[in-house]
Parts: sequence; C-alpha cells; structure tokens
Amino acid sequence: MTSARAIAAVCCREALAYRLQRLNMTITPLQALLIGLTYFAANTSFLGGLGYFTTWRPLVNGLIVGLILGDPLRGATVGALINVLYLGYLSVGGTLGIGDAALAGILGATAGVIASHGNLAQPVYAIGLGVITGVLLGNLGFSLLSLRMSLDNRLVHRMDLAAERGDARTVVLLNVVAGQALLLALTVPSAAVLAWVLPAIVNAVTSLAPDWVLKGIGLAGTGMSGALGIALAMRFVFKARGIALFFAGFGVVAVLNISETWFTLSNLRLNINVIWIAIVLAAMALVGLRYLIPLASFALTFRRHRTGATFPLWQFFSHSSYSFERLQGSGFACALASAIQRLYPRVEDRAAAMQRHLAFFNAEPNWGSIILGITLRMEEQHAAGRMNAESIPATKQSLMGVISGFGDSISQGAILPLVLSIALAISLSPSETLPWQAFNSAFLGPVHGEPAFPVIAVIVYLLMICPLMLAISYLSFHVGYQSGHEAVITLLGHRTLKRWEAIALQLGAFTLGALAATPTITGLRLHIIAGAAGQVFELATPLALVLLFYMLVQRFQVRPAFILAGIIISSLLLSLAGII
Repeated sequence: MTSARAIAAVCCREALAYRLQRLNMTITPLQALLIGLTYFAANTSFLGGLGYFTTWRPLVNGLIVGLILGDPLRGATVGALINVLYLGYLSVGGTLGIGDAALAGILGATAGVIASHGNLAQPVYAIGLGVITGVLLGNLGFSLLSLRMSLDNRLVHRMDLAAERGDARTVVLLNVVAGQALLLALTVPSAAVLAWVLPAIVNAVTSLAPDWVLKGIGLAGTGMSGALGIALAMRFVFKARGIALFFAGFGVVAVLNISETWFTLSNLRLNINVIWIAIVLAAMALVGLRYLIPLASFALTFRRHRTGATFPLWQFFSHSSYSFERLQGSGFACALASAIQRLYPRVEDRAAAMQRHLAFFNAEPNWGSIILGITLRMEEQHAAGRMNAESIPATKQSLMGVISGFGDSISQGAILPLVLSIALAISLSPSETLPWQAFNSAFLGPVHGEPAFPVIAVIVYLLMICPLMLAISYLSFHVGYQSGHEAVITLLGHRTLKRWEAIALQLGAFTLGALAATPTITGLRLHIIAGAAGQVFELATPLALVLLFYMLVQRFQVRPAFILAGIIISSLLLSLAGII
C-alpha cells in the first residue's frame, strides 16, 4: 500500500511538472533589465516632459515590451487594451486614478506575450490574462510612487540648505541628477524583478487553471474592462451635445457592423473603423488649420526674447524631484536657477530668490508654464527695482489653482482622451482589415500575417500628441513672459481655446461611442436571441454595460477598483455557467 501511494505521488508530481512545462517561455536577465529600463523611461524627466503622454501610456510601452520580448504586435495589443481601461485616467493635485498605468502596461504586455507562446485554447485567453495581470500588478505603482515622493522630501530639504547659501547650481544638480538617480534606483530593479518572476506565475496559472477560468479571465480582460474604461472617460464628455454624439458614434458603427459594410478603394478593403477615424482626423485637421497661421505668426514674435535655460529646465525637469511637501516646487526653483544666478549678483539676493521659489507649487505642467513665464518677467522687474519681492510668490499662488483646473480640463479631459481614442480604435481594428501588409514585411519582419494596426496606432498617436503638447507648453511660457499676469485673463477668456475645447469634447464623445460598438474593445456578446433581433441584442449588450458602469461611477460614486473586481467575478461566473 505504501509503495502504491509513493508511486501515485511520483506520478502526480511528474504530471504536474509536465503541465507546468507546457509553457516554456522564460525571460533572460537582459530582457528583464530592459523591461526595468522601460519603466524608468515611463517616469523619467529626460524625455522633455513628454514621458507622461508617451512612454507612460500602455499603448506605447506595451509595444516597447513586445519588441524586447520578440512579439511587438502581441505586446502592443495587450497594451492598447489596458490603455482603454485608463482612458478616463486623471492625475490631479499629485494623486493617481485607478492605478499606475505605466506599470500596468509594462507587466501586462509581459504577461500577455508569455501566455501567448503557450498552447492555450484561444489567443484571447492570453490577451485577457495579460490585461488582468497588468491592471492588478499596476497597483504596486502606488507604493513605488509614495516611496519616491517621501525620499524626494529629503532632497528638497538639501535644496533648502543650498538655497540659504545662494547656491543655485547645487539646487539644479540635486533636482536633476539626484532626483533622476533616485528614480532609476527605484523603478528599474522593481520592474525587472517583477518581469523576471512573471513567467513562473503565468505558466502556473495557464497550466493549472481549468478552461472556464481562463475563458472568464479572457472576457474580463478583452471585453468588460474596456467598457469600464469607456465609462470612466465619459465623465468628461457625456453632457449637452456630447450625449447625442456618443449615441451617434455608437449607432453608426453598430449599424455598419450589423450589415458588415466594407468599402473598396483601389482593391483595398477598409472596414468602418478606418472610415470614421479618417472623418474624425479630417475634422481635427480643419479645425487646426483654421487657427494655424495666426498661431505661427504669434510664435515668431518670441524670437527677440532671451529667456536662457528657464523654459528647457522646466520642460525637462519640472517633476524630477516630485515630493509630497513641495510637489513641483523644486522643479520650479530649478527652472529659474540660471535666471536668478544672472539677475542677482549678491549672494543674499540669490538666496532670497531661491527660497521664494522652493515653496509649494503644483500646476498642469504644459499650460502651467505660463506661470513660469510670468514669474521670470516679475523677477527681472524686481531685480531692476520696479517691483517688490512679496508680490512674486503671491501672484504664483493666486494663479496656481486657476491654471491647474483650466489645464487639466483641456489636456487630460479633452485632448488626451480624443487622441488616445483614435489611436486605440486604429490599434484594435478587426483583424480582417489588412490595408498595410507592406508595412508588416518592411518594418516588423515575419509576424505570421497579423495586421500591423497596433504599431501604426502608436506612430499615429505620437505624431499627434508630441507636437501638440510641446507647442502648448512653449506658447504658454512665452505668452506669460511677454504679457505678464494679464496673459492668464486673456488665456481663460480666449474664444479660440474655448472652441477647441468644445470641439475636442464633441469629437471625443463620438469616438467613445464608436469604441463602445467595436467588438475588439467591448467584447461581451450574449448569444441569446437568433436572427436579426439577436444581432441587435448582442450589440446593445456592451452599450448597456458602458451605461451601467457610467451610472455606478458618476451617480453612485462607486470606486473603479470595486467595479473591476465585480467584472472579474461576474466574468468567471458567466463562463462557469456556460453563458459565454
């Protein structure tokens, strides 16, 4: 009896070992290090203030991780689906939303690529597992951010000592070098270790979990979580005309999906996603061109101003030593350090100026550069004896809240969701649409005939967002420097900006409605009724889900984390019951 039990135990161990070896993809130390560096790149200041809009986004860093692991399309697809969940992300006042999107995208893409190299029954299982894994592990970013901001408090205290001595150079070095060295020490090892252990976790889950569990995770990651992301983004646009445009976008795409409408141009089959995206982009281009020439001529007037390194230092290092006590205060002082060094030959005057600007400061960094321009001009006037020192910090503090609310509403509430929605629609277009096969072979190598939409989407997104945000920051700084605090009144009351914001919100509402009707984004389809009525019912399911999540978040103030937990549980129950 004992020998029989021993033999049975050995057999069980061997069977378990065999199942665990079915997915044998591992991550090399070099790949883990590169993934860690990707997380550093998502948070670093060395990208000219664009990291938050580029490498911090799962749409972008998912592609980077895919390139590192040898499967760019799979990594980009998982990253895009995670980014749908973070469409409504809003970082205000130093706080985060539902998690660290950068860490979620990086680890989610890693898990998705690992799972996709196994013998799972459906590729959607691997993608869904990557999405859910990334979102869950992304919450670890809260701990890293808190630790970083706590340690940055100590750096700020060292800057205070340097400011008392009038040592502007040391303030810059502490902000730039020490701040980024601390970030490197925190982000690279953390992400690298997590990526290193992920294969064992993913392999264990995919080998030991029953099929209904994997199917439920696939639904939660590739369908229902996307509906939550759209619902979160609707908070900004679901009002007035935006409501009608949301339903219009959903209706147009839904009707054409039911009729399986395709357009043929020069032997090229384009599905409706390509058509409506082209229409939205054309509308954006027309609006942009309407005001491009006046803005270009306005920008040319800035060439006569000599502001030194103030704007570049702000653009690159406004968040380099982001601390709980001062937030962007150290970055603001760093940006003005070279100007203070030039304006105040006496040590006492330099010390007073540096201490003025090491105080607490926080604003949306791109539009907030207008405050930097205003402050620089005021410091020049104070150095010339035409202004008292007390009015400088008072003006800064009075403008901070106004510009923060204005900038966040436009950048994070209108522009970013619109541009991301367009890019995500391109990335997650149905696989039957293959208009760029030449792109695949030329730039991606052998990708087994998969469409290159995820890669094209990243390129389109970067070409749209990077010039736009740089232009906003540059123009805002020079408007502030040239016009003083009156520039803020002009900015807030400018009809052009109000029109842009309204148009961006309206186009964003349309694109969100179109995304809600896209099967690859909101993948829940309940096959209960047969025939044409059944098709209508299937398309109405994701719309009802999006509206339900919107009501839970907006009216009942339910935390997105609780809704996400409910999504995972309900997906598992639907799978277990055989409904999906």
